[in-house]
Amino acid sequence: MMKQQGSLHIIVMIAVVLIGVIGFAGWRVYNTQKTNDVTTSTTQQPPVDTSVNSAKDVADLESQVDATNIDNDLDGSSLDNDLSNLQ
Repeated sequence: MMKQQGSLHIIVMIAVVLIGVIGFAGWRVYNTQKTNDVTTSTTQQPPVDTSVNSAKDVADLESQVDATNIDNDLDGSSLDNDLSNLQ
C-alpha cells in the first residue's frame, strides 16, 4: 500500500494564504504611515518670531507693512459682485 499524504497540500495552501494576508496588511499599514508623514510634514509651518526687543524691530516691521501694496492685491470687482448678490 502507498502512503497517502493528502493533508500536506492543504497545510501549504493555508500557510501561503496567511503569509499573503500578513504581507498585504503590513504593506497597507506602511503606505498609510508614509502618506501621513508626508501630510504632516507639509502642513507644518516654520515658527514666526513675534518678539519685539528693540525700536529697530518695530522699524523693520513697519517698513515691511508699508512695502506691502494692499490696493493692488485686492480685487474689488469680485467683492462688489458678492455684496450685490447678498441684497
